[in-house]
Amino acid sequence: MPRRPPVNERSLTWITVVAPLVFIVLVAWFHTAVVWPSLGDWGWAVSLAVVVTGTVLFSRAILSLLDRIYQEKQNLEEAVAIMTERERIAREMHDGFAQKLGYLNLKLGAAEEALRRGDGTALDEIKDMERVVQETYSDVRYVLYDLRSQVHPGESVLGAIRRYVADFRRQTGIPVSMHVSGDPDRVRLSPVAEVHLFRIVQEALTNVRKHAAASEVSVRVEVRPKEGITLSVRDDGRGFDLDAVQANGRSRFGLGIMQERAREVGGRLAVESRAGEGTTVRVWVPAEPVEAPASPAGT
Repeated sequence: MPRRPPVNERSLTWITVVAPLVFIVLVAWFHTAVVWPSLGDWGWAVSLAVVVTGTVLFSRAILSLLDRIYQEKQNLEEAVAIMTERERIAREMHDGFAQKLGYLNLKLGAAEEALRRGDGTALDEIKDMERVVQETYSDVRYVLYDLRSQVHPGESVLGAIRRYVADFRRQTGIPVSMHVSGDPDRVRLSPVAEVHLFRIVQEALTNVRKHAAASEVSVRVEVRPKEGITLSVRDDGRGFDLDAVQANGRSRFGLGIMQERAREVGGRLAVESRAGEGTTVRVWVPAEPVEAPASPAGT
């Protein structure tokens, strides 16, 4: 569909301020100079018809303008979401793949030195490099899958999360359940918030796949129109020392990235974990309440 031209300040001023004044002046002149001399008392009826017609046309113009403004706001939010996501991808690739490539480079130098010395440790270095290459290959496959996974046009974010959970369960073999309480149709998230909430779930499940060794995972969503959406991902895996991970920069589990995603949409993220007791990632994001449709009379 061709995009509409943007609404500029001049057109907004004309429709909301100048047009009503011009319309009132024209109606007054039309009634005084044309209608009243020709029709007498019937002139009021004709003038009223003109006023009603003009009001309807003016209201339609205002509604069309508001629709344009809303569409432009949606387009801007989607563009911001895309730009933000590109920055996130660049950071994640730097923190993940770049570090492993640097590690491989060091190991390659060590293997080369061992071959020069002929001390027999070169084979150990090569096996270590083979392990890292296999891990990186697996990570690349999952990253490419995650990048292809997104909220499709016309699809709700909870529908996208449900679809991703089903794919995750099928690909990894890890049992994952999903439960939603409340009415998702009673709240609305911005496109930016939908992207971040979806990616937080992806990151949490990626941690389960890579680190948790879990036998069961649950994804729970609570929808409260006046408060927002709370989503949690809980596993029964090995857990970890949260204080030690946070002191180490939180890069291994992507906790900093998830917390930053939540903050950027005005939300909050918390992580609970202990060694041997599993991990829970809980995120809350604000949502705009949507009025429930009126019930038909007699129901």
